[in-house]
Amino acid sequence: MADACFLSDIFKHLNDLNLGLQGRDKTVIDLVEQMRAFQVKLDLFADDLSTGRMLHFPTLRKCISSPAQITDVMTDFIAMLKNNFAGRLDGLDLPTELAVFVRDPFTVAIEGDLSARAKKLVPSIDEGKFTLKLVDMQSSVTMAQELSTNGPAMFWTDVNAHQFPNIKKVAIVMLSMFGSTYT
Repeated sequence: MADACFLSDIFKHLNDLNLGLQGRDKTVIDLVEQMRAFQVKLDLFADDLSTGRMLHFPTLRKCISSPAQITDVMTDFIAMLKNNFAGRLDGLDLPTELAVFVRDPFTVAIEGDLSARAKKLVPSIDEGKFTLKLVDMQSSVTMAQELSTNGPAMFWTDVNAHQFPNIKKVAIVMLSMFGSTYT
């Protein structure tokens, strides 16, 4: 019975992740962030079981009378999930600076390696022009308001490709890296 209670809690967590990955206007950035967060949660779940606290296992907590009833099957299942998720995300490396840039280009630091990371993602861009146009964009109160009002996906769709060609290319590549099949 304890195994069924454990599975009920785990499947609740997996279902919450699944629902979080669905929906309109989800970008690869959103998906990667949620998957990375779930990996951290799996570490919490493993710790939760090893300490017997069961903070994240309410159904299991109600089913068993003592933490001693937590089995190796349960802890091994969490370890298997951790390995599975790590394997699925292996190689999916989104530079944090570019993710922040796409979400809000008005808050990223222009100094540093943002333009180099952008060039690595989109080799055809001109780093110098990328940087100068980012200064222009960050100086525009109107554009900042448009981002705030419309959100990143619509904002980047509306950015003028002639005025900001390098910046828009990078954002569009980041936003469209993995097209969603969800409708």
